[in-house]
Amino acid sequence: MAEQPDDAPVPEEDERPSRLSPHAIVWARVEQLWRMVSERDMEGMRAALHPRYTGWEHGALRPHELEHAIRSVGPDAPAIRSYQLQPWRVRLFGETVAIVHYAFRAQVVEPDENGLDIERTAEGTWTEVYLNEGGTWLLAATHGGAD
Repeated sequence: MAEQPDDAPVPEEDERPSRLSPHAIVWARVEQLWRMVSERDMEGMRAALHPRYTGWEHGALRPHELEHAIRSVGPDAPAIRSYQLQPWRVRLFGETVAIVHYAFRAQVVEPDENGLDIERTAEGTWTEVYLNEGGTWLLAATHGGAD
């Protein structure tokens, strides 16, 4: 089997070999985190983030830390009704670091000033940095968000 370059495109679901490539394993982790967010799984998210996690969302004045990321999954955050992800690049640095660039489109629901649920479309991009610790890819840093 030919070795993939360090920034190989992520194969479509039906094109994945029976033994997942390292790139596909990292991309599967991205998908898993999105499922956690859509299910509001705060404990799962806490376990998936590196203890020294940091992130910076578009439009924010400064980076945020771990607890902000955990709260962003909680019951006060907008609900995600559905989403689509478009991977652009998964780049591995050895077996310990991965950088993932992707776009997203999500249908989110949040209350307006009168408490009525309003559905809207959010689109944007994320860059995420993962660290492999003991065979588990932990999300260590993010930058991005809705445009």
